Amino acid sequence: MTNRQQREPEQKGELMSAQLRILAVGDVFVDRAAPAADFSALAELLATGDLVFGNCEGAYSASADRAPQARGPQVAAVENAAALGTLGFDVMSLSNNHSVDGGHQGLRQTVDALRAQGVLPVGAGMNLAEALEPAVLKREGLTVAFVALSTVFPAATRPARACPASRPCVRTPSTSTPMPRTGIRAAHH
Repeated sequence: MTNRQQREPEQKGELMSAQLRILAVGDVFVDRAAPAADFSALAELLATGDLVFGNCEGAYSASADRAPQARGPQVAAVENAAALGTLGFDVMSLSNNHSVDGGHQGLRQTVDALRAQGVLPVGAGMNLAEALEPAVLKREGLTVAFVALSTVFPAATRPARACPASRPCVRTPSTSTPMPRTGIRAAHH
């Protein structure tokens, strides 16, 4: 059994003790010809974490669509997102200033590419409800919830009034819509 697989704590009883190693990294954007090979040195380190979190600092898209406000858009081929799963990321935040550099289609493709690798996106989604939901994972007998939000977004992607429930959007703290507590409650139990 590897350290990445879910394990139950050894002690059972009223009080269970478990240790969990969470690795968190900052901006991650894979735009290389051979992404898996270029990042292979990190794979061993990231494999030591029970949960690995990063900030997906760009879009993975085959679309030529670009957001008009994106200065120097961070957009790479959809195939490059496979390196994130290979490296062992469990959760990637999409709540940042580059999430919609590839337009709404690019955000959709990025979310789909992450999910295809078994990586949970957080802080953005296919609609407002998904953008607000935490990513909840279980490891070592513990439940961990990740939330992601940012204050740096073009007005068209903000959930407040400009982001209808049917369009991809990102999570910002300025929204008048409170974060749903269902995921947090589920993580608490």
